Amino acid sequence: MAQSDGVRWSEVSHFLDEVLQLEPGKRQPWLAALESTDPALAAELRELLALHDANCASGFMERSPLVGESLTSPGGDARLPIGHLLGSR
Repeated sequence: MAQSDGVRWSEVSHFLDEVLQLEPGKRQPWLAALESTDPALAAELRELLALHDANCASGFMERSPLVGESLTSPGGDARLPIGHLLGSR
């Protein structure tokens, strides 16, 4: 982002919201039209959409980061009982 990040994000954010509202098949034509007037913005939106698509495909927002993880004591071998105060023995 060439401008101040906050200023640029306020510009990009509006367009990102708009393109995310489109059906996936309509995004590329929309970006192509934008590219004719603002190639840098279109490139930035393509990058953000690729990151968005990768996160969606990975299921990042659909699962808990703790699934399959166990909460263990400092020794690492026993689960903490429900209601246990961290830092107490």
